[in-house]
Amino acid sequence: MPLRQSLPAVSLLLVVLLASCRSTNTTEDWVERRDEVIDLLNGLTDDLSARGPEAWPDYFLDDASFFMASEGAMLFPDLASAKAGCAELDARVQSIDLDFDEVRIQWIDPTHAIMSAEYEETLVDTSGTTKEMEGFVTALIAATSAGWRFQHLHWSSPLEADSDGDADAGSDADDTDG
Repeated sequence: MPLRQSLPAVSLLLVVLLASCRSTNTTEDWVERRDEVIDLLNGLTDDLSARGPEAWPDYFLDDASFFMASEGAMLFPDLASAKAGCAELDARVQSIDLDFDEVRIQWIDPTHAIMSAEYEETLVDTSGTTKEMEGFVTALIAATSAGWRFQHLHWSSPLEADSDGDADAGSDADDTDG
C-alpha cells in the first residue's frame, strides 16, 4: 500500500492510541484525592495532639519501602525502626503539636503523590521543657485501602545564624580559642 493511502489508517490508529492513553480521571477525582490527602494531614495533627508520638506509625505505609530522613540524614531506614523510634519518643514526650501550612500536592499517578509543606512543631517533654521547630517537609504518599499513607518523609529546618549572621550548621570546627 503506498504511503499516501496508508496515511489515513496510521492517523486513525494514532488517534485511537492517544485516546486510550488519556486519563479517565476527572477534575472531581483529583479534587477528591486532594481532599483525602488534606484529611491525612489533619488526621495526623489531631492524633498527634491527642495520642502523642505513638500515633505516627498509623500514618506510615506498612511496606518495606518506608523510610524517614531528617536534615539530610536517614532517621528511620524502615518501618520497624520508625515504630521503635516513635515508641521511644512517646516515653519522653508529654505533648506534641504539629501544624502544616502552604501544602502542595503534585500527582505522580492516581495512587501516588509528592506532598510538600511548611511545618511548625512544638514538643513538650516529660520534664516540661518545650522545643519548637519549624521548616519544610516533603513526602511521597501512597493510597492504600486504609487511606493515604506516608511512604517516604524528609524533614528539614533552616540553618541557625551565628552571631555574625552567617548560616551555621552547628559545627564548631571553625572556632578557635584566642
